[in-house]
Amino acid sequence: MTKSIILCFILIGSTAFSQDTIKTLKKSDLGEPHDFSYEKKWEYFQLEQMIAVKIIEHLPAFAMCGVLATASMTIAETEEGDTIRILNLCNTSKDYKPGQTINVSPADKPPFGVSLPFTYKQNPVTKEFEHSGFDVTVVKTAWGNLLME
Repeated sequence: MTKSIILCFILIGSTAFSQDTIKTLKKSDLGEPHDFSYEKKWEYFQLEQMIAVKIIEHLPAFAMCGVLATASMTIAETEEGDTIRILNLCNTSKDYKPGQTINVSPADKPPFGVSLPFTYKQNPVTKEFEHSGFDVTVVKTAWGNLLME
C-alpha cells in the first residue's frame, strides 16, 4: 500500500516536470506573451563526423535527464567560420567556456520531446523579457555530444 501511495505521488509530480517549457510558458512576469516561433525556423542537419568548434555561448541543461528529457544548447563557430547551435541531450556541465575549442561527435535527434534551456532574459534597461539574439540569428542546428579535449 505504501509503495502505491509513493508511486502516485511520483507520477503526479512527474507530470508537472515533464511538460515542455516552450509549450507551457505563455506569459512573462510582465504579462506579455512569449513568441517562440523562431524555433520553427531553425534548420536541423545531421553531423556526419566529429568536428572541432570554438564555444561562443553554452547554456547547460537545467536538469539531469530522468522523467524529463533536457538538453544543453551551445552556440559555436566551426573551423569553416559557420556559427551553429549544438543540442546535447542531458548535458548539465558548466565546464564549457567562451573561446574554448572542443570536439563534437554526431548524435541522433531523440524520438521524444526535449526541453531546452530558457533563453529569455530580462533587459536591464527596459525591464522587458527578450529572447537571445542567437535564437534568431543562428538557424543551423545539430544534435551532438560535446567532448572535452
